[in-house]
Amino acid sequence: MERDAVMEHTPFPAMFPEIRDEALFVQFTEQLFDSGFLFDDAKETEIKQGERLIREFYGQANDVIMHYLSQIHLEHFIHYLEVHQWKKKELREKIRAKILNTFEQLSYGSHHSFNVRRNIRLELLKLHHQTFHEFLLYITAYYHLCLHGKIAGFEEVQSSDTAPLPEPKATVSSQKPLIPEAFPDDESLEELGSLNDSAKEEDEADVVYGEGEITHKACLEFIRNYPDSAIKFLFRLDLDGKALPQSILQIYRNWEMRGMKRGHVRTIILKTMEWERFPVDDTIQELANTLKDQIFTLK
Repeated sequence: MERDAVMEHTPFPAMFPEIRDEALFVQFTEQLFDSGFLFDDAKETEIKQGERLIREFYGQANDVIMHYLSQIHLEHFIHYLEVHQWKKKELREKIRAKILNTFEQLSYGSHHSFNVRRNIRLELLKLHHQTFHEFLLYITAYYHLCLHGKIAGFEEVQSSDTAPLPEPKATVSSQKPLIPEAFPDDESLEELGSLNDSAKEEDEADVVYGEGEITHKACLEFIRNYPDSAIKFLFRLDLDGKALPQSILQIYRNWEMRGMKRGHVRTIILKTMEWERFPVDDTIQELANTLKDQIFTLK
C-alpha cells in the first residue's frame, strides 16, 4: 500500500447485531491501516504499533476469527513456514509481505474503505473468493509465529500434526519405490498445464474448502498453495519419511473420492519441474523444497 492512500472509517450502527462480525473485521483493518503497518515503507515504530493492534485483536476476538478461518488451511501454512526454518526477522518480513499483498487486493480501487468492507461482507457470506480468508490466515500466522500468540483451538492440532520436523531420513531411492513410475490415471504431459498457468477455481471445486468434484484448475491451485501437502499426498508419507496420521490419510482418501488422483498430481509436478521422473537420490523433504523453490520462481 502506497503512503498516499487514504481510508475513511466506516460507521456501524450498534443496534444491528447481525453485522457484528463484519464491523469487527472492518474496524480492525481500518485501525491496522491507520497504524502504518500496511504501508510498503512502514517504519519500525509503525510495525510495532500494528503488532500491538494484532495482539489486542486476537485477545478480544480469537474465537470469532477461528470461526471464519480454516483449521486445515492454517495448519498447512504454519507447517510450511516452520519447515523452512527462517530466522525471526526474515520470517516476519515474508509473512508481512503476504499480509500487504492480500490487503492490496481487498482494498483495490479508488475507494479503499468501501472496497474493504464490500469484500469482507461478501466473503463472510461466502459469496466471494477467499482474499479476506487469506488476509486472516497471514495475520493469524504472524500473530502465532512472530508474536508468539496462542490461537484458540489450534494448539492441539499443531502438537499432533505440525510439530517441527526432524532431519529427513527416507529417500525416494529406497529398495521398494515409494510410488510407481506411472499411475493408471496418468495424463499426458502435453495435456496438462503447469503451475505457471492461471488456476483460480470455484469454491466447490477447491481441494481444501470445497465439497464438490476437484477439477484440474483446483488441483493446480492446491499444489501451488500447499506444495508440502502435494508431496505428502503423492508419497503417502510425511516429509521426514514417517507414516502420516490416519486423520490425514482419511483427508487424502476423501480428496481422491472427489476426483484428485495421485497420477494427476504427479504429472503436474513433473511438468512444472520439467522432469521426466523424480530424482532418485533426493529425500522427500528435498523434493518438497525444490518444488517450493520453483513455485516461488513462477510467482
